[in-house]
Amino acid sequence: MRLFFGIEPSIETTAELITTITKLQNYSWGPQIRWTIPENLHITLRFIGNCEQEHIPMLLQAVTRSISDMASFTIQLDKICLFPSPIYPHVLAITVLPSANLFKLAGTIEKIVTDLHFQPEKRAYLAHLTLGRLPGHKLVIDPHAFPTIKTSISINHITLFSSEQLNNKSIYHPLNRIPLK
Repeated sequence: MRLFFGIEPSIETTAELITTITKLQNYSWGPQIRWTIPENLHITLRFIGNCEQEHIPMLLQAVTRSISDMASFTIQLDKICLFPSPIYPHVLAITVLPSANLFKLAGTIEKIVTDLHFQPEKRAYLAHLTLGRLPGHKLVIDPHAFPTIKTSISINHITLFSSEQLNNKSIYHPLNRIPLK
């Protein structure tokens, strides 16, 4: 199974994100973007990759134990951007304002995952929420034309997701939710 840990936005935040996606779909380049379906909206904490099903309980137990004392917290969504850079964008995403609690949570999960002999992450953690994926060819997109996003996400649990490909689309399934204090 292909797995990752992530943060699910609330129903209210998801509704705001859907409204934003709908606005973006009306831009001249909007029809060329492969937009994220509402059920797949999330902020990735750590991509695990392929994992044997028999290792999932050990992974969940280790993460649950390590974050059991972490308190719930809130993060702030900031602005729409071309990610990972405006020059070579792969996705249209919303950035997340830096949060010590979020970095601590992601760092804790990273340590557990690598302690369990999964490959370490090669890049520094950069929290974002993907709205859509750009096609292989270049699109001319003016990032100054994006609407402003000023909404928060309350984090009271994290989710272990599985990812599967169906008809060339990724579908994410929540497998387990681990509560924060």
